[in-house]
Amino acid sequence: SFMPLVLRRCCTAAAPHSRRLPGFRRAMGDVPAAGGAADSRPRRPALFVCRHGEREDYAWSARGENWQAQADRPWDSPLTPSGHLQARALGESLVAHWYDTLNVAPISRVVVSPLLRCVETGAAVAEFLGLQSVVLEPRLAETMCEEWYRSWAVPGANSTWGGPDMGKPVLLDDLHPAARGPATACHATATSIQALREARSLSSVGRGVEVVAADRDAPVSEYSWDKFESEAEQAQRIRSVAQAELPPLSGAGASEAAADTGSVLLVSHGGPTGALYHMLMEETPPYCGYCGLFAYVRSDAPAGWEALVAGNHDHLDRIEGAAHCGPNDAVEQQKAKVGKTS
Repeated sequence: SFMPLVLRRCCTAAAPHSRRLPGFRRAMGDVPAAGGAADSRPRRPALFVCRHGEREDYAWSARGENWQAQADRPWDSPLTPSGHLQARALGESLVAHWYDTLNVAPISRVVVSPLLRCVETGAAVAEFLGLQSVVLEPRLAETMCEEWYRSWAVPGANSTWGGPDMGKPVLLDDLHPAARGPATACHATATSIQALREARSLSSVGRGVEVVAADRDAPVSEYSWDKFESEAEQAQRIRSVAQAELPPLSGAGASEAAADTGSVLLVSHGGPTGALYHMLMEETPPYCGYCGLFAYVRSDAPAGWEALVAGNHDHLDRIEGAAHCGPNDAVEQQKAKVGKTS
């Protein structure tokens, strides 16, 4: 059986000056092709899940600069130009390698978190796949926990997960004004996202891909500075998306019927992506760097899921000079190991 692939390289590449576009080895031959004879079995639909690409605020931080201090939406960093290329490289690897290696159906739907970096990542992948739109799904958002708020909303915040002094009391009047209202007000909508992309995106990659509202009415619970989201609540909401996008096998002929369904790509954040793996597989998730890729299929096993790929980052090697991970990754993702819930 196909063994899950884990990160081969972490934090070994220094973050580039994000305004310089690095070289990109586009040749499809750079992605290893599946070997052997063509697989004649029906292609199963898969649930692919990935994290966004390299963040602009983290690139500033690596240079000793504070992106949050000058941003009007300090929680909503765009991708670096390299991050856009990382996402496109992921799209290329899906087509050139993963579809055939895993014998799964091509992706026909891309669903993204309502934060700009995930929208940009999903749009770059969708553009390469020939898809016209991506779906904005609030349940894929970053964890609305105290550490998240402190990374952008407290005095001196500089993108560090937990802020400059985690646990230090903060007066309500000292918080960023956006932190005083509901967390969902920080999320872009299908109506507002286009203006944000035009004003803030640092690359034209994926710019022509439309962003549409989710076609399922599943609102996110309201959280705020005085009502933080727990890791368990975060994991439950992203699992609800997975279950809706790839329903369980049931009834005679379900597998054959599912073979006619396209695969789905979810684009989220490091913490939620790891938490989903933990919820579905009931084991410690592997590290998830930029554009880290996971793939699941439905199975008859008790858990109902099988992981075909877990934390693969091979496509990142194709973007010269780009960082493979962010400075907060280890701290942010250690909380993905939430307890088992029903």
